[in-house]
Amino acid sequence: MAFTINDYAGNLASINIPSTIIPLSYSRSEATKWFYCNYPEHTQAGSNPIATAQNGYYLNQQSFSAGTHQIFYSYYNNPTGAQATNFGIRIKNTSSGPITVTRQNHGHYCGAQNDPKLVAGEPWKQFFNSSSYQYPSITPGNDAWLYNYSIPVNYMFSGNTRIYVTGSFQLTAFLYNTLPSSTTVYKAYPIWNATYGSADPRQYSGSGFGYYSTASTITVKASQLSTGVYFKVNDPSMSNLSINGLSSSSDLIRILQVGNNALYQAPSANLGNWCAQNYYALTLQNDMSNPVTFNGYIREDSTNTACYPVFQSGTVCKYGRIALAEGSNAWRWLTVTVPKSTSITDSFQYILGTNSPGTQQMIFKL
Repeated sequence: MAFTINDYAGNLASINIPSTIIPLSYSRSEATKWFYCNYPEHTQAGSNPIATAQNGYYLNQQSFSAGTHQIFYSYYNNPTGAQATNFGIRIKNTSSGPITVTRQNHGHYCGAQNDPKLVAGEPWKQFFNSSSYQYPSITPGNDAWLYNYSIPVNYMFSGNTRIYVTGSFQLTAFLYNTLPSSTTVYKAYPIWNATYGSADPRQYSGSGFGYYSTASTITVKASQLSTGVYFKVNDPSMSNLSINGLSSSSDLIRILQVGNNALYQAPSANLGNWCAQNYYALTLQNDMSNPVTFNGYIREDSTNTACYPVFQSGTVCKYGRIALAEGSNAWRWLTVTVPKSTSITDSFQYILGTNSPGTQQMIFKL
């Protein structure tokens, strides 16, 4: 079974935040790492030298132990004077014996700048529908491409990949016009000034402590729907939250920045949880004497930038666009009628698509 996810078209609305908040308790494996790539978001921004392998730079480089880990990348090849380029990620065997690499899930999309919704959502549709692929074995000290893509001028691109590796390894993300050399020593692209990339500290690349959060079962009762209940997601200022048994004021994933290992958890525009996966088991309990329709909404706060929510339940993945400037601040993604004195429980994932702003609220009401 699975929840039926409404299309966003025809289900946009403007709603207020209820007064009753639902406590949240997440478990998150911080040993499974997140190869997080978003700086410089505009790949050829700033003055020379740009962030290419030819100029001696990588976009991100991290070392990991054996196990399951995830990759996220999101960039924009658009500044004046930009050229068509290539993006790719290489994997190097740092173990003493051969390693096997299995790509469990993967999704990538490259699209024109006039529809960032596709760039936010299509990689996830591909990810959930993808098949496992095992690469040829890599011997100690050698490396290979996980994948590489051609990127036209004025195109945005993003992707998500889950891999399982049998030994220790290193990942390196490159922007390049000619193939990087396996014998060249590259370094991290400098950060935060007018010459190199962006001066915006909300853009960064690095290694995250986990990428997947699982919430304890949430119960919503029909008797609560007249006034509504909600919980926050992607928020650096929260209450009634625990993660791995410890009280927390933020659900954002900690990320060590490449180059200087600065720790980031709560950037002001909430970029730190782009494409993190949040799993929820949801019980809809009708404690009334008549059938009741439960409506679930995802609401966003930004006044000037569109938000791109992604939902997955069962075999279905859907994504949408919410833009307050266009008259709506919420997407009614869920509509379920529950018979009297009955409960139903199912699960879903919520993902904040790339290029989205702000915090969101998951709201349930009549």
